[in-house]
Amino acid sequence: MLQHFSLRQWGLWLTIVFAPIHVLAQSGSAQPVDVVHYDLELQLDAAKQRLAGTVTVAFQALANVQELSLDLHDSLKVARAVWEGKPIPHRHEAGALRLKFPQSLKTGEAYELSVVFYGQPAERYPGEEKVWRKDHFDKDWVVLNDEWVMESGWWPAFRYQQESADSAHIHVIFPRDAMAVAPGTLQQLENRPGGFQRWTYLLEGPLHPRDIEVYVGDYVRMREPYTQGGRPRVLTYYILAYHHSFSAEYLVQQRRMLAFLEQAFGPYPYWHQGYTWVESSPFYDQQGHQRSASEVFSNNKWGFDAGLLHDLSRAWFGRNIQAASETDLWVINAIRVYIEAMYVQHLYDQKAAREYLDAQAQDNRGAWMLFTLSSLTPDWEIWQDMLREMSDTFSEEPLTGKAFKEFFASRMAEDYEPVFNQYLHYEELPIFEYRFVKHGKKTDFEYRWRAIEPGFNLPITIAVEAETYRLSPTKEWQALHEKSLNPKTLSIDMHTGWFEVHEVTEVKKKKNGKRRNG
Repeated sequence: MLQHFSLRQWGLWLTIVFAPIHVLAQSGSAQPVDVVHYDLELQLDAAKQRLAGTVTVAFQALANVQELSLDLHDSLKVARAVWEGKPIPHRHEAGALRLKFPQSLKTGEAYELSVVFYGQPAERYPGEEKVWRKDHFDKDWVVLNDEWVMESGWWPAFRYQQESADSAHIHVIFPRDAMAVAPGTLQQLENRPGGFQRWTYLLEGPLHPRDIEVYVGDYVRMREPYTQGGRPRVLTYYILAYHHSFSAEYLVQQRRMLAFLEQAFGPYPYWHQGYTWVESSPFYDQQGHQRSASEVFSNNKWGFDAGLLHDLSRAWFGRNIQAASETDLWVINAIRVYIEAMYVQHLYDQKAAREYLDAQAQDNRGAWMLFTLSSLTPDWEIWQDMLREMSDTFSEEPLTGKAFKEFFASRMAEDYEPVFNQYLHYEELPIFEYRFVKHGKKTDFEYRWRAIEPGFNLPITIAVEAETYRLSPTKEWQALHEKSLNPKTLSIDMHTGWFEVHEVTEVKKKKNGKRRNG
């Protein structure tokens, strides 16, 4: 699978370009077919910014039907649709290519359908020239994927979420001065008349049409061995020639991050398609001039490139595991931000991980919830087992916010439902309030939670007088009855959750036993 980095990943293709996260719901509706194979041939004309292509779909009918619908954006035109060697009627509108067969397809029978199409794919972000572009040396650079092309697709396919194909061939015809890259294994490279070459790739499934992407540019291919869990693998990278030397540091980082993610969430989900990383995006300054990768990529204060990790994690959360709807996207985002904090903890410690989350600008309540739950788990290995189980569980079904909460709630030793609710449903942070109360010469430490969610029950750890205490605050004041405590020795562990701390004005004991604020 291809991944893009801007310096892209695939198998996935893995894309480091802050790609939109895929949601379970797609533009098309379910079709009564089981796709066996796609054969996609493309000829790209960079000068005219147009493509011409033919896709042949081998499939099995799952119902007796006379009409089928494929997804194809309206910016592409259909020259003809062919079935059993003859053109068939078609109608193309609203992102759907509707085909009518001369007779009903029969359940269980195998069929082959071809569509010839052409045109200029509509860019998802008009005016930004993400599909047809020039590199730093004014050479042609073409990127065709679901990230930059409008929804409904840039080639005809059954794109509803449940459908996957067993395999696909991708053929790309382009002038010889560039390299064409597609996911899978390069099967053949042919010279064609007029200075063209035809590149053929085989992609093994199961695969979704969005997994088929095409990149053409002045690429250099790099390969390196990779071993995790005792299994030798090969990592393949396609990098623009003038970034070859610069990219080495990032490939080292990528290998380390991949090992970390496999340890945390199980094997990379797309080894069966191969692991290939493709540079896919140019960088521009505010004046619109291209910037070099060295000007864009830089390590953060924790010593790694967070964008690289964020997009690499998309192989697990965003592609293999997908949100059931737009309203559930927060779960995927939360996990991916938490992964970055996990990586900081892997490199340093829990304190550094909390500082990392503090430094993030966006709303990361879901990530904070995961960080807090990890601190409530008595053993890190238990927590990692839980994360791997989550990855396995939701690779088989769409991920919803409700299922996400229920998964962790059912596996925690205590009932932390109020903790979930506080972090996920309210903007206000819980506040740990404390006060020192004098009883003559003796001083008690009193504490409570002030939170919107009833029953908020996050444990907290403090140290005072060189002793460590694990507290279970509630909304009611509780007291730590020990020998006289010196307020100057108090230390509150702030690295195990997301909350504020307020000291309440000192409380003095009246002679009649009632308290008053001092």
